[in-house]
Amino acid sequence: MANHFANSDHNMADNSSFLKAVRSGDTDAVVRFLDSGKVDVHVCNSNGLNALHLAAKDGYVDIVNELIRRKCVVDSKSKKGNTALHVASLAGQLEVVMLLIDHGADVNIQSQNSLLQARLHRDICYEGHKTDFFLKHKCFI
Repeated sequence: MANHFANSDHNMADNSSFLKAVRSGDTDAVVRFLDSGKVDVHVCNSNGLNALHLAAKDGYVDIVNELIRRKCVVDSKSKKGNTALHVASLAGQLEVVMLLIDHGADVNIQSQNSLLQARLHRDICYEGHKTDFFLKHKCFI
């Protein structure tokens, strides 16, 4: 029984360090954690954000790619109902937005505050970002 708790504590520490590596944009460390098999790719921080949410927010394209390659659920939701696509869109990370959409992120999924469509609408109509890309992916704005 004691070993179970020790392993559990060790895994919690690994998961915490994994999320810190994601937040800092350390792609090499993220890959090492994932290769070790000791971390849960879907582990969330206290705000309900997983590694994909954190990488998407800060525009870490290489980490987002690696997490997707490792079968991270693209449309997983935070405590507030936000997906990585919502987070990337609200943070203005257009390259990550397009990457997530290319990998099947639901462009019409609603968060609790429905801000995704407003942000994408602004990007398309006022800044002219990749209108054809969003229309091709049937983004209802």
